[in-house]
Amino acid sequence: MREHLYRGMTLNGEMFIGNSLIQEGGLVWIRDESTTLEVKPETIGQYIGRKDSNGVKVFEGDKFDDIDADDEGSYFVIEYCEVKARFIAMLYG
Repeated sequence: MREHLYRGMTLNGEMFIGNSLIQEGGLVWIRDESTTLEVKPETIGQYIGRKDSNGVKVFEGDKFDDIDADDEGSYFVIEYCEVKARFIAMLYG
């Protein structure tokens, strides 16, 4: 079974991860087993079910450097693609 997790920055600037996302009237909360905290809507990302090479969980909105690019300004951002109905790494820069 897929693990459903959400990450967002709380109003006091701390990152919070929980297993439920609540949206109402433009406000958003993330809840775990014992805590519910309001988060900034623009910082919300869903866990994509994968980990990076260091074993860290990857969330929607995460950025990764393009280590194969000649241009040092290139990077990837994890985004959800509605057309393909899956998370993808979009190249920028």
